[in-house]
Amino acid sequence: MALDSMPRTDCGAGDGSTARPDQTLADRVWDQLRLHPHLAPQLDEHNFRQECLRLVAARRTNTTNPNSTQELVHCLTIGPPLFVAKPDSQRETRVYRVVVEEDMETQAVKDGGQPTLYALKDSWREVDRREEVDFYDVVAHYCAKNAIDMDKAGLARCHGSLDLAAPGPGLPDEWNTVLEAKAASGRHHMRTLLTPVGHPIKEFASTKQLIRALYNVVIHLEIAEKAGVRHRDVSSGNVLLVQDASSGVPGFLVDYDCAEFTETGVYHFNEWFSARPPAVWEESQKRLFMFVGTLEFMAIRLIEANWSWSAASSNDPAASDRSEHNDEEQNTDDDKDQNSDGEDDVVESEDASATPNPETTAYINPPNESDQTRSSTVRLSHGLHHDLESVYWVLLWVILRQMKHKHPKNKPCACRHAFDRVGTSESKKRVLLANWKSCVPVTPKRRNVALRRLLTSLSRLVKAQSPVGTPSRAPKHITGAEFRAIFETALISDEWAEDPAPPARRAKLVDVSSRVAESQPLRIQTNRSGNLSPVRLSIKRRLETVYPGFGFSETAQDTRVDYLESPM
Repeated sequence: MALDSMPRTDCGAGDGSTARPDQTLADRVWDQLRLHPHLAPQLDEHNFRQECLRLVAARRTNTTNPNSTQELVHCLTIGPPLFVAKPDSQRETRVYRVVVEEDMETQAVKDGGQPTLYALKDSWREVDRREEVDFYDVVAHYCAKNAIDMDKAGLARCHGSLDLAAPGPGLPDEWNTVLEAKAASGRHHMRTLLTPVGHPIKEFASTKQLIRALYNVVIHLEIAEKAGVRHRDVSSGNVLLVQDASSGVPGFLVDYDCAEFTETGVYHFNEWFSARPPAVWEESQKRLFMFVGTLEFMAIRLIEANWSWSAASSNDPAASDRSEHNDEEQNTDDDKDQNSDGEDDVVESEDASATPNPETTAYINPPNESDQTRSSTVRLSHGLHHDLESVYWVLLWVILRQMKHKHPKNKPCACRHAFDRVGTSESKKRVLLANWKSCVPVTPKRRNVALRRLLTSLSRLVKAQSPVGTPSRAPKHITGAEFRAIFETALISDEWAEDPAPPARRAKLVDVSSRVAESQPLRIQTNRSGNLSPVRLSIKRRLETVYPGFGFSETAQDTRVDYLESPM
């Protein structure tokens, strides 16, 4: 099939890096995949052949060594994309489930073995941001030095990253690198090869599986912190379940696009990867003070430290016209399904002249900032304790969205009462924590005993981290050891139901398609001028957020959004 007759892929179709496989190759791949133990039931031959693309990417010759050389490979997509950014996204992110064509020639595969499945992230990266691969690689190198088995722990691993605008030798003759760079927006076309392949956390088979996945996330955050990498965007789309149930790994954390190095991370990166552009602690320190993440899941004190801006932005439905859109990794669903929450509320208020105080203190943005809503904002350095708090908010979000619950606002739109936006006088999350029924919103039945105990213990730590009252009540930062202990105590209990949790109630569908633009989740990030910009999320992310007066329902195919009448 000619490239000009291919469906639009937004990933470079027609540039030499994207093509259709020939029939012989497609036949070989299909013959292999139809025998795959967990993929076969999901695949349809007609759809596979219709969707399959051949994409140029890069893979390391030694997949466990981040410093090994890369070689060009050809990835064959399996089924439709796991995630597609909305059309006006500047990142134009797509994530595919793929196998590598060159693996089909190995003796192991010829003898009947299955090729490795990867997630291929295709996006347009801002060239003035550090590449995501650097954060993955620091974590991987730390694990290697400390005898941590990344595969057994379920940690996301980067197997190769290719800048299509500057890919090095070995290119196809027809590859036009000029098409892979956008000078006006300062972006380069990137392809990143990742494992494992995941699916949405909302598809958990039992509440115990959900808790096991989040327990893994706590461990992953701790390992990354010891390596010197702070994630800064723990959200329901960046926590995924592993597609291959036989792996024994319940879930994992993905998407390091919003990550930043700690001082330890700067030292590690410069020592371990001296051939790459160096990290500078003063720059990383400033970025740790930037308001970054997905608003619904951000720690209370981070939101309140940016109170005036976040309150103003939440009332600006047209703000997306001024923003960039950061679509992230492998998503299939409500959020970002495969590997990353569709987006992160990234707020980065850059002021090159301001040097923050040490990590534990706050600083005031300079009074000459162009955005007057932020001129007196007190900022906090984003810490591990903030990411741990986000784990609690992800759990609560999934419960309210996917399970039958006993939240005081026991309606299909309960999430908006807890997460939707910052109010004029008090964070909705603070209001939630003040009501025991809100922070432990599960029925007191035997099937929920262990879950209720876990929620109670986690909510106490979150409350202590965001105390109310006089300034003398200092916040008690959550530690990884505390969170791990709570999860471990819960998981050894025999009071878990192994069957699926009763589903959440749904509301009546109505046609409000004209309001879609007003109803997307809000992310925060910095535009190229350094100003804060609210960002509307992709269709996949829209599926998880409810706004005043609306509920929603996912369709069976998760390809459109059905907004619902509020039962109010």
